[in-house]
Amino acid sequence: MSDFETPNFTVNLSGQVALVTGASSGLGYRFSKVLAKCGAKVAIAARRVEKLEALEKEIRDDGGECTVVPLDVQDRDSLRNAVDVVENQFGVIDTLVNNAGMVDAQWAIKQDDALIEIAGRSRGTPRIANRVLKRVRDFAQVKKVKEIKLEDARSSLDSIGIDENGLENMDRKILKNLIVNYNGGPTGGKSLAISINEDIQTIEDVYEPYLIKEGFIERTSRGRIATDKAYSLFDLKK
Repeated sequence: MSDFETPNFTVNLSGQVALVTGASSGLGYRFSKVLAKCGAKVAIAARRVEKLEALEKEIRDDGGECTVVPLDVQDRDSLRNAVDVVENQFGVIDTLVNNAGMVDAQWAIKQDDALIEIAGRSRGTPRIANRVLKRVRDFAQVKKVKEIKLEDARSSLDSIGIDENGLENMDRKILKNLIVNYNGGPTGGKSLAISINEDIQTIEDVYEPYLIKEGFIERTSRGRIATDKAYSLFDLKK
């Protein structure tokens, strides 16, 4: 491994959790050191544990937080166990650097339909996907389901209140109030927040960005407006 200096990044990743697969060599090794240098708690994963232990020592000696996770990316049980180990020790994973090579490329693209369904309802966000996956897994354990199939995933997601658009109960509550109580808008954020008994800052920081991105709400100089897509969600007409 070449001895390059770690970049002087200004990004502060303190308090964040990163999982790096294929960390025993190459780019995975390099990413692990950079993330740790930026303050992230780094979980390094690979099959060659002895090399991971050497990397762990380097990171710790440099003042970073690190843990070793044995992982075979072609073994689903190994993947699930790795995520559990990381989250039990460090918390929810914020960043995933998937640097592990796969001998069988077909395995990588033939993912289980249940996983695809969960990913599709997770807004393309790893933090949300991790949270949703744990909820679905909890449902499966209660029902004593050994392998989660597509219908199991859909049933669990519906029970949680996450629809096909990735919208949750509060998202729909915001849209429904905007349509019913304000005739689709325009209305100000404070009025909308009061109508659903939610903090305006939470609405603007947590919920609105996704609703705007997905075309359910438009923000204008006069206030929030529900789009045709929002009306269609509830089978309503303007």
